[in-house]
Amino acid sequence: MRSFITASIILLLMIGLIICNSVCVTRKIDRLSELCDLLENGEDVLDELLSEWHKCRDFLALSINHSEIDRAEDALCELSSYLESGSGPDYAAKLRDFRSALKHIADAQKLSLDNIL
Repeated sequence: MRSFITASIILLLMIGLIICNSVCVTRKIDRLSELCDLLENGEDVLDELLSEWHKCRDFLALSINHSEIDRAEDALCELSSYLESGSGPDYAAKLRDFRSALKHIADAQKLSLDNIL
C-alpha cells in the first residue's frame, strides 16, 4: 500500500509540474506577443523585446525543443538587424516569422489531447 501512495504522490507532483510549466510558458509567450503588438504599432520596444527574450530563453529551453528556440531567436536577430537598417518589408516578414515561432511554442505547451497523444 505504501508503494501505491508513493507512486500516486509522484504522479500528482509530475502533473502539477506539467501544469505549472504550461502556465509559465504561456504567460511568457503572451508577454512577448504583447511586445510584438507594440512593435508592430510603431512603438520603439525592440530593446525591451530583446531583453524579455533573453530573460526567458533559458527557462523556455528547459521544456521546449531547441530547434523551436533557435527558430524564434534567429527570427528575432534578423528582425533586430532589419529594424536597425530600416528595411520595412523585410522587417515585417521577420516580425511575422518571430510571431509564428512564438505561436508554435505556445501551441506545443498547451494542455490538449493532441499534445498528449
